[in-house]
Amino acid sequence: MKRVPRTDLRVVPDGDFSDLLGPEPVAMMTMDEMRARPPFKPWTFAEYERIPATPWLIGDDNRPVLIARGLWVTFGLYKSGKTYLSLEQAFCIAAGVQFNGLPTMEGRVAYICAEGDAKRIIARVVALCAKHGKDPAEILSPTRFNLIMSPINLLQPDGPKGVSTLIKQLTDDLGPYQAIWLDTWAKMLAEFGGNDTDADSVMPAINGCDRIRAKLGCSVVIVAHVGLNVKAKDRPKGLSDLPGAVDGGTLCEKEGEGRSATYMFSAKMQRYAADEYSFQAKMIGSTPETTVLRFLNRQEAARATLNPDQNRMLEIAREFGDGCSVDQWRDAVIAAKLWTITRGKNKGQQPSNPRQKWADELGKLEKAGWVEIVGTMVELNDEPVRPAEPDAGEEFGEDDE
Repeated sequence: MKRVPRTDLRVVPDGDFSDLLGPEPVAMMTMDEMRARPPFKPWTFAEYERIPATPWLIGDDNRPVLIARGLWVTFGLYKSGKTYLSLEQAFCIAAGVQFNGLPTMEGRVAYICAEGDAKRIIARVVALCAKHGKDPAEILSPTRFNLIMSPINLLQPDGPKGVSTLIKQLTDDLGPYQAIWLDTWAKMLAEFGGNDTDADSVMPAINGCDRIRAKLGCSVVIVAHVGLNVKAKDRPKGLSDLPGAVDGGTLCEKEGEGRSATYMFSAKMQRYAADEYSFQAKMIGSTPETTVLRFLNRQEAARATLNPDQNRMLEIAREFGDGCSVDQWRDAVIAAKLWTITRGKNKGQQPSNPRQKWADELGKLEKAGWVEIVGTMVELNDEPVRPAEPDAGEEFGEDDE
């Protein structure tokens, strides 16, 4: 068999393999290099190529929950789930477990809680250990979850509660920190006699947070209240400067009361992403050692937008199974005596025209996409095609008050 000579081979001069291997990989800047860089030195494109992408402590670019090495604010009204959310985020990072199905960057955290007592806050961490199957003795240790029950003076560095004292205490040989929580912002400001509506307090305190970030190379999360005015609920209490000073924030809201309340969390980057990432939760547990947030899946979150009477209507339809007619469903719902009047002189009574009330509620469920009427039959959807519209001041139903 005649051998055919190869013609696609290339002779490479001795030692000249650069074309074959391609360009050498660019060495990324380390955190030490970033810190040592002069603050007023202009950036070059060569340096830009060496800047590592900022990772996420929780989530990703499409689900922005908490960014690494940033300044974040978790804010909401009193009892809106801010501390429960913050403790779970800190726990998931310290324990290396997912947060609500999202990836987390495992590492050391410090939670500075100046509201409440140590026993109650530790009980919440113990409840999180039970939820995620972790040993409390392993989590509540210097290399994982550091709980500090004292406010920090962010303005005056020295002294037993000064920010320099905190940095010195946290700078040890046990590993770097991923994040530090300051709960609450008002308590941190009050430590040096400031308040959250005073420019001479807020912005210098922000500088103190930035100092912690720079020295420890970690994220700082501020837990703040919002004002009672409706127009102020979408930003932390006090100055409008604070939202512009942070990288992102999470708005915490509560709908309803007691164990039936639903907690809504909306996380959004301030400068880098236009979209927010929202999720919801319910509170479960009967004791401090068992009470935690239970995050809702899409179907559960959708059902949480319905009032109890609407949920009961859907349950009655499901009890019929396949093949439920509109008339059967209507008669069963009316017989269940829903829509009890909750206030006024007719409190406790049924509506005077239950068939009309039925037609009104059916129209809302149809519009939201929970049900479809095909001829004389009812078809149910597990999730709404369109978001449900909240009732506007009706006098019926348990949630209307």
